[in-house]
Amino acid sequence: MEIKNIGIDITNGEVPQVIIPKNRWFAAELINKKGFSLVGCTVAPGFDFNDFQLAKRSELIKLYPQHKNLITKFTRE
Repeated sequence: MEIKNIGIDITNGEVPQVIIPKNRWFAAELINKKGFSLVGCTVAPGFDFNDFQLAKRSELIKLYPQHKNLITKFTRE
């Protein structure tokens, strides 16, 4: 698992954007719960919804039981 802080304060380790390699899961949350953020996902090369599968919480927990709390936090079922 890797954590990146997105923002404009480069001197404090923030980055303006993150590139997620293919075949990886990702999630985002606010550090300051009183703040807000706009999150987007751009893919390249082209994207086809026929190739997309949204994972189910129960399946992820079976595959990665050591991350049950994290999976539960960032998924719905």
